[in-house]
Amino acid sequence: MKVLAAWAALIATTSISLALDGEGFGRGVGFSSCSLYAKRYAEDPKMADFVFFTWAQGYMTAANVALAAAGNRYHDLSGSIDDQEAHVRRYCNSHPTASYNDAVLDLYASLPLKARSP
Repeated sequence: MKVLAAWAALIATTSISLALDGEGFGRGVGFSSCSLYAKRYAEDPKMADFVFFTWAQGYMTAANVALAAAGNRYHDLSGSIDDQEAHVRRYCNSHPTASYNDAVLDLYASLPLKARSP
């Protein structure tokens, strides 16, 4: 229970305090640095992936909604979640000063683009 409370506090403080360039572009754990994600992953891999990748899934789903509305296309998110999380980890390990959002965008761009059925 203490671990869950600590993670809840991390999420709350990260969500409240992080914004891109102070302009309100985005909020949440996705705008944390890759190095912070790596630190949280080293502490508790399952919880880090749950917290961070839940944000990533929502972000990619929202991007798909916008993409489909603009042109009836979307990136296929149906692949292995384990593989997708591993892609993000590799990106973050190679780019520790990047944001977690950058890692998610790299993953999103790598996913197959499909036409949406009418």
